[in-house]
Amino acid sequence: MTIPSEPASFEFLESFLFELGSCGTIETKEAIKGYFSKLQIDEKTKPRLKNYIENLGALGHQIGTPMYTEIPQEDWNTNWRKHFTPVQVTPNILVKPPWIAHENRPDEIVIEIMPRMAFGTGTHETTKLCLQMLSEIIHSNDDVLDIGTGSGILAICAAKMGASRVLGIDIDEDAIDNAIENIRQNRVETQVEIRSGTIDMVDKEQFNLICANIDKRTLVPVIQKFKKQLYPGGRVILSGILKSEEKDIIHPIQKAGLVFLGKKQLGEWIGLLLR
Repeated sequence: MTIPSEPASFEFLESFLFELGSCGTIETKEAIKGYFSKLQIDEKTKPRLKNYIENLGALGHQIGTPMYTEIPQEDWNTNWRKHFTPVQVTPNILVKPPWIAHENRPDEIVIEIMPRMAFGTGTHETTKLCLQMLSEIIHSNDDVLDIGTGSGILAICAAKMGASRVLGIDIDEDAIDNAIENIRQNRVETQVEIRSGTIDMVDKEQFNLICANIDKRTLVPVIQKFKKQLYPGGRVILSGILKSEEKDIIHPIQKAGLVFLGKKQLGEWIGLLLR
């Protein structure tokens, strides 16, 4: 199933494809592809997808008409894995799936991520932006909050870079399960804790650094709460923001009493560093 779409809509479409029963998805520059067993595409699937796309369209998403292609049966578990290869995010940060062997360099941080339904395998520009900024500003013994932790990739990276305590939160139970799996895989259980819930659940806790790689609609309402959660001089890394959305995020940031320290851009996406 191939759905032409802008990258900003990929996360929403991917979640729905998995809800329909997809066994794996692949993103290209102009579309997202979902793989299904032929038995899963019945008379109810196409109308459900059409209705979902129409609802996204009403919210401003630009999504084309789905195209269906029948392909020969093969070992989909093996084929799906072929699309996940190591990603060199920075000269010293490598993200890879667990089934690919790699000999670590002494100065290299290797993060193993099992690709499942949670966002964050290292391939998306927003994840790369956050990892790059994290590598530039994190201090040894920082307390870090990762909002919308997804696969746990940012939390794991922070721990491997010396953070003394990292808390990852998410409201998606599939993400929680995947994050816990990846934290164990990377052996950072003593530093990283994962909780199910929103930022309100950490109302009385403070951190040196907050990371939030979430879409603009989710991000804007929680920005006002960041200052309360930060120690004096604390910093914030934001991504999940399209370049075209930058103007919409400036006022909420200023209203929250946060100041800009820097910005990075990859493709259509930006990452912001605040204090």
